[in-house]
Amino acid sequence: MRKIGLIRGILFHRLFLVALIGAICLYFAELIHRWAGIWQLTDRISTTWWIIVVYFFVLNFLGIIFYQINRYISFPVKLSSKHVIIEIVIMSLTFSVPSMFPSNELLAAIPLFVYILIRLINYRIRGDIVVFFTAIIVDYVVEGLLIANSFYTYQCAQYTPLPLWSPFLFGGIGISLRRVLRFTTQKDC
Repeated sequence: MRKIGLIRGILFHRLFLVALIGAICLYFAELIHRWAGIWQLTDRISTTWWIIVVYFFVLNFLGIIFYQINRYISFPVKLSSKHVIIEIVIMSLTFSVPSMFPSNELLAAIPLFVYILIRLINYRIRGDIVVFFTAIIVDYVVEGLLIANSFYTYQCAQYTPLPLWSPFLFGGIGISLRRVLRFTTQKDC
């Protein structure tokens, strides 16, 4: 019984660190999006500190969900630190795509869609589709609440409150996040 509590404590300590580091990195990535003109703060909000808090809680929430998915849907691949570095590079590149096309959400959506298609067809691991849609749902709920409460607006979103590239971006980040979290917890699963 003590061993289970210790393992869970270590797991959530690692998850806490991954979420904290991820929140800080995503904060700076969001600042790049803001400087590129992808989104802007509303008149009601003048600072961006809350982005770290939101990402921290979202990453912890997704981490717990992805940990459970990894436990119940076997994760057949043993990951190395090389895999984690590749996933971090993929997340960074994925997050940079909207900044390349700040005024055209369709042009930003096309390479992200192609990336997700290739990833899910050629490099899918069991459970990736569930993770992909879970990340999209969480993103839509969180961003929908933030936009509805006038924290910010997307400048490039022409058809819906969220840009067309948003599900591909956050679904892809969810798949990469699952692998990073799996690496940090693979001895515990």
